[in-house]
Amino acid sequence: MKKIITLVLALAMCLSCFAGCGGEDSGENGNSNNSSSATAETEYTPVDKMATALLEIKSGTADAAVVDSVMAEAMVGEGTDYSDLMIVDGITLAEEEYAIGFRDGSTAVEPINEAIEALYADGTVAELAEKYNLSLSLIDEFKASEEEGVTPDTEADDWGEIQNKGTLVIGITEYAPMNYYDENGTLVGFDTEFAQAVCDYLGLEAEFIVINWGMKETELQSKNIDCLWNGMTVTEELMENIDFSGSYMYNKQVIVIDSANADNYTDIESFKGASFVAEQGSAGEGVVQQLIEDGTL
Repeated sequence: MKKIITLVLALAMCLSCFAGCGGEDSGENGNSNNSSSATAETEYTPVDKMATALLEIKSGTADAAVVDSVMAEAMVGEGTDYSDLMIVDGITLAEEEYAIGFRDGSTAVEPINEAIEALYADGTVAELAEKYNLSLSLIDEFKASEEEGVTPDTEADDWGEIQNKGTLVIGITEYAPMNYYDENGTLVGFDTEFAQAVCDYLGLEAEFIVINWGMKETELQSKNIDCLWNGMTVTEELMENIDFSGSYMYNKQVIVIDSANADNYTDIESFKGASFVAEQGSAGEGVVQQLIEDGTL
């Protein structure tokens, strides 16, 4: 009986070896079938800020970053810290508008809008755009909010509270060229100076607080900040809980890659199976997640 079992086991081992190592044709066919059937899945990893997304591409730990065009145009390419990175031509993932976010029913929206209109009229906004290398087409006009059914909460009276304390507390993230720290540790940027100009016009001090952008609504509703002013995209979802100022900038989402991979990534289809990064809670994150969910990526 033991001899029979031994013979059976030996035969099984031989058959196994033959199947795995077989003839030359058999082995090559097997490998070819396995490689053609294996399709890499597109990966997405959130990061804490857009600057980190660019660092991920520069270091080679991700293939592509979805970031705001406003940032990419100022930070990527020849003469920048990210000279080896590039924006993929011909791919616009989403067009959007930037505005300032306030608590639902905030009475601060109207006076802020009036101040912005005045700064557009006197050329201040155009001067800031030029200073931070932003195309004037991005600030083409100040567009009144299209949000409907907004009733100021005069009982809560955000604007009265802001005037009493003399300070507008602004929630931001580090996002060049909108809000960022220069080599001297000073907070600078288009939105930084824009907010300071608005506050000067209204007789207020601007106080900036760096927040977790993924928790922006919580920070706003808990009154840790008075507003969100950091290249904030207006969406229908955010409108449910946030009141927006008029739109002051027109942006889009773009894909940034290492320029060495330019021949590999030419259209949206070519990014299937790539690894993506975007800032958590950003418009870029929403775009990537939607494209993965609907099968585009």
